Amino acid sequence: MLDQQLTDSAGLAPAKWGYAGGVVGRGPMSEVAGPDRAQLLQIETRYDGTETTIILDGELDIRTVERFLASVQDALETQPGSIAVDARGVAFLDSSGLAAFLHARSATGAVGVRFRISEASPKVRRIAEVAGVAELLGDN
Repeated sequence: MLDQQLTDSAGLAPAKWGYAGGVVGRGPMSEVAGPDRAQLLQIETRYDGTETTIILDGELDIRTVERFLASVQDALETQPGSIAVDARGVAFLDSSGLAAFLHARSATGAVGVRFRISEASPKVRRIAEVAGVAELLGDN
């Protein structure tokens, strides 16, 4: 019954619904027009002895978390003692971004690598504190 209600005027089954950048529409999220994901979040990785630093600048949200998590995975392949995230350049963080930080902490901890956010923008700091995960912040 619900499928009948959602069919379009041509009688076709509904396409997947996606959300990206404040626009709700039909089709996979990758087809929704908007800025390139690389433009939304700049990621730089620096290796210094046993510590790897991942520097973020931009938006860490549903559109960019895969790129962040891939950078964490790449860093883990170098077998660092710790991974620090410099998030002072993060201008926007949604629940997907926060979940990505928590996933990164879990993944690194599973292989004995320390994870922390060494620098946090005010937005990142506030969201971590409100969510009760301020221990992610390196100054605690």
